[in-house]
Amino acid sequence: MTPGQAADILSVLPAPEAETIMKAMAKDNLAKIQPILSQHNETVANFATRKFMSYPPDETALKAEEDYAKDAEGKLVVMYLYVVDTQGKLLGVIDIKELLQAPLKATTKLEDIMVKNFIALKTTSTLKQASLMFSRYGFRALPVVDDEDKLVGVVPFRDIMNLGHLFFD
Repeated sequence: MTPGQAADILSVLPAPEAETIMKAMAKDNLAKIQPILSQHNETVANFATRKFMSYPPDETALKAEEDYAKDAEGKLVVMYLYVVDTQGKLLGVIDIKELLQAPLKATTKLEDIMVKNFIALKTTSTLKQASLMFSRYGFRALPVVDDEDKLVGVVPFRDIMNLGHLFFD
């Protein structure tokens, strides 16, 4: 069994049982497993970037498309547009492809083409939970929201899945 597999098993056991098993392990194996266990429970908030593109819901598709190149400058996540209200609450997500293919761009508002039933991580979500979400849904990035659904950051696929050895050893 690899250290990653052992960490996966230990992470789902009740704490007293996991502690009993870890006490019985060889110290060199335990030294490999403990860092993986701590990473499993690290939150995505530590991996979220603030370099993403957000727009108000009443912005037109045409204006967003015209401003795209300028707005994307210096951003790390440019494949999605995040639609937020004036308080920063995430209202919807638009894939750049959907923006480019939007009909009647001069009159179509972003709120008309955004996905309202979106998938988001919470600031308390763990790296393991994020990894499972990426594997399940195939998104290139996931928004991270707080308890009031305010957009606090975005986690790119590559940043989490590059840590795959922590989850899939």
